[in-house]
Amino acid sequence: MPATSIDYALMEKADGVVVCEGNFGWSDVGAWSSLFDVWKKDEAGNAFQGDVLAMDTAGTLCFNPGKFTALIGCRDLIVVDTPDALLICPRSQDQRVKQVLEHSSAKTPEASLTRPPAVTKKGEPRGSPAR
Repeated sequence: MPATSIDYALMEKADGVVVCEGNFGWSDVGAWSSLFDVWKKDEAGNAFQGDVLAMDTAGTLCFNPGKFTALIGCRDLIVVDTPDALLICPRSQDQRVKQVLEHSSAKTPEASLTRPPAVTKKGEPRGSPAR
């Protein structure tokens, strides 16, 4: 399926569209660092999904809902564990995931590494159990 924006693929071709003004925040959550911006954070500025123990860790996003993760002495990292790939990188370099995919020998890590999970208005991953 081609990556096409909703306004081009759907809205520009739709008839009878009604629009109303709204005052609400918007974040195009297209990268892991974007999720860091919207997820709830702990007192050290960490954002987690999954069973995580953070010791002397700050500014880190960890997405690993499937198993226990221990983070010790981490600063400003993104840690993402999916069924087909593991990503660990500085938050400032998460846009380089596409370069990783060009060199990857894994079967299909693209879907899970490049597409963060959908989130609710509260910044919680959709369909994930609450912490």
